[in-house]
Amino acid sequence: MSGPNAPALLFEAGGHRLAVFVPEVGRIVTETRVLRVPFAHPALAGLLDDTETEPVPVFDLLGLAGAARDSVPGARVALFDTDKGPVGLRLERLLGTSATYRIITDADEVGAARAPLPDRLASSVTALAEDERGRFFFFSPDAFLARLDLSQAARPGPVS
Repeated sequence: MSGPNAPALLFEAGGHRLAVFVPEVGRIVTETRVLRVPFAHPALAGLLDDTETEPVPVFDLLGLAGAARDSVPGARVALFDTDKGPVGLRLERLLGTSATYRIITDADEVGAARAPLPDRLASSVTALAEDERGRFFFFSPDAFLARLDLSQAARPGPVS
């Protein structure tokens, strides 16, 4: 492993081991209830209405693989601040933090690791890394939200 790096929060989401830099996370809350949104993008689990502020949209990466889930009481939700307010990401499991990891730069290794990722998720990871617990991808919440193209998902089809 390399020496100390910027601290990263490791977690599982959408069945994948991911990480974000600790300062990117506004806070982590426990999900009690998520309200479904009709006709929403499959990755949008719904609106978390148990925060101290307005309802917060919560995304579930399993939705990218067609496995949308209803509310998952007790799940952890990482909140990320955006220009339009907080956005949540449902975490299947928190794995802890790491400040001692190695970025993997070998193109073949990175390519092989990225191959099983859904396209919309693959375009939201920025690097492959490894610590004593194994490999993980760095996840960019900003890139994920930008690449969802929610306006396309909400656009009606042709009228016949």
